[in-house]
Amino acid sequence: MMALYFAVKLRKKGYYTRRSLKCYLFAWQHLRSTPALIRYVEFRRDMGMLLTKRLAQLLQKGLGNLNDYDYYLALSFLLERTPELIMPACFSQNANGLLTPPLAASLPEKSAKMALISEIHQQQAQWREAFRNWVKQQQSAGICVVGNAASLTGKNMGHKFDQFGAVIRFNLFQTDDDTYADIGTHHDAWVMAPGFRGYAPQKVKWCIITGPDMRFRLSYWDTVLPLLHDNIPVLTVPLPVWRDIVAKLKSPPSAGIVFLAFLRELLGSWEGVHIAGIGTGLTLGGRYHRADSKQHAVTRHDWHKEARLIRKWQQEGLSILDDAS
Repeated sequence: MMALYFAVKLRKKGYYTRRSLKCYLFAWQHLRSTPALIRYVEFRRDMGMLLTKRLAQLLQKGLGNLNDYDYYLALSFLLERTPELIMPACFSQNANGLLTPPLAASLPEKSAKMALISEIHQQQAQWREAFRNWVKQQQSAGICVVGNAASLTGKNMGHKFDQFGAVIRFNLFQTDDDTYADIGTHHDAWVMAPGFRGYAPQKVKWCIITGPDMRFRLSYWDTVLPLLHDNIPVLTVPLPVWRDIVAKLKSPPSAGIVFLAFLRELLGSWEGVHIAGIGTGLTLGGRYHRADSKQHAVTRHDWHKEARLIRKWQQEGLSILDDAS
């Protein structure tokens, strides 16, 4: 039990390393229980790794030993590895909001809510391709990715943001106290962290959920239901993009870093990409988030490594609009 406790503690601190993975593996090998196995499998996927054939067999064999939450999580991971997997006849019983989009898509009969959520899985390939085409069309006019760093306050960059062909925003980016001078009015795409519990903005064309392809991980989609109802595509970040960034940082990346990595993968270069308010929060020593004064920097992210990564990307052609160096 101590090994599992230590592994969970490392994960909470944001140590996405081989050492942490070995702790989960040791805990499972020592306990030989399906609950310990699902924790090992879950952390493997946090690092961007799919189920192996052997782990899938063991997980499927031990489904009956899991609580409801872990049961549906395990089914989702199994479905990710084997799309043609035949669901147990009773898999939708006691779901109580625990179904991920792939599981919702497997329901023989769907409520209106489950039908919307299932689209996140069923339409994902088409939506990603459409988004790729859209961002490529915006390159000539410029794509401006605006983070929420408090360092943007008072810089009067709103007009500059609005001059670009496309503007990307994150989570809570606007409050009643905001001025046009600081943030502008343009927002074409909205990037949401999986744990965000605010409201989706109106009049966006796209929504992107950060994290390791959260279709197979997240069961709470209420925040984006209004967008789905209005036929706004809700994209997830492909697992290989997440895996590559985690390998570089050895920690879970922030939403800004994940989206930029995804955007770079879609475009093939940094041509036409400009950022502001990303990777500058550490320089303030005071307020961290521009729109939410109560929010503090998440300690699980390695902000120093992220800042160095942004500098590397800048050398490769990424434009930083609020660069103070």
